[in-house]
Amino acid sequence: MNSDGGVFLTQEGLQRREQIAAMARAAARARRRRRVQVRMISVSAAVAVCAFTAVTLNDRPRRVTMPGYLPHVAVRNSSPRAPGVIVARIETDPNITTRLAIPRQPPRWRVVGDDDLLQTLTEAGHPAGLVRMNGQAMLLVR
Repeated sequence: MNSDGGVFLTQEGLQRREQIAAMARAAARARRRRRVQVRMISVSAAVAVCAFTAVTLNDRPRRVTMPGYLPHVAVRNSSPRAPGVIVARIETDPNITTRLAIPRQPPRWRVVGDDDLLQTLTEAGHPAGLVRMNGQAMLLVR
């Protein structure tokens, strides 16, 4: 055995061991380099998506909140590209929901008692009876 605890190697064995160690170090460096590149690409893609989102969100028109009721104001656009275009502010009506709402319909059904039900069925030509068992009512048709 030699001083490093291994077996005795010939000169060719020692050279081969150094070659293997050099190849392992090169492979580890390449793996490390590849990991760093993947991380850089991922971070770059995330930054690009964030930048694209920020740019597109800033290009959208912002929602303007208006007070409850505004007077009608018309402004002429003096742009050379769109002559004759009128930009107007539309009045907000606070009672628009009550004006445009569909009124509630009265119910087309009514609550009847047991006797009224049996009488109506008999008049319609379907005589029936009620049986109550275990707290439940069942309609029996003859």
